[in-house]
Amino acid sequence: MARILSGNAKEVWPSMIERAETVRRIAREKGYRPHAAARATVTGKFHTLGLLLSVEHNRNVLSQNLLDGVFEACHEHDHHLTIARLPDHRLTSPASVPKLLRELNCDGLLIDYCSRIPGSMLDLLKEYSVPSVWINSKQLADCVHPDDFAAGYHATVALFEKGHREIGYLDMGPHWHYSNLDRHLGYQAAMRDFGLRPRSFYELVTGRERLQH
Repeated sequence: MARILSGNAKEVWPSMIERAETVRRIAREKGYRPHAAARATVTGKFHTLGLLLSVEHNRNVLSQNLLDGVFEACHEHDHHLTIARLPDHRLTSPASVPKLLRELNCDGLLIDYCSRIPGSMLDLLKEYSVPSVWINSKQLADCVHPDDFAAGYHATVALFEKGHREIGYLDMGPHWHYSNLDRHLGYQAAMRDFGLRPRSFYELVTGRERLQH
């Protein structure tokens, strides 16, 4: 019966097909819908992911395109998405991580917590074996982030190919996020590859001012 209602039954004979269609018709008329909690009890899976955010907005980098991608992937794999915003004291409490999963009824976490991550939070996730993927955060494993080193490198190459040689680096990004350092390292690597000395934007401007005087 469960396989018929879920659509997983493979009806071959005409009598089987007719019987299955009758069962599904009656189920529709009675307003039957699969019970997610009952299915989770049997399978051990909720078909739900949790998106973990900090209550401090500067620790999250959640663009609309990124969120659209998460929703699209969940839809493609028939999963739900639950969003939670928690303060540090809950993330670092030994009782919070297992309780978090129990309250959210999710199979794993997407963690958009990209800076100043409490060390105890990492320890708890590892201790409780919480399936998780980090977004915009450089971890040893299970993380997804842009290649900011390559971005800094190729941006410098683009300027070099246009004939520029006095190329400086203007640091305006958040110093606590890995992307700022990686872009700067990419710029420095490109300058060295072209035999040029990496310089800051302020150094170039100051040098020009001295020349003018």
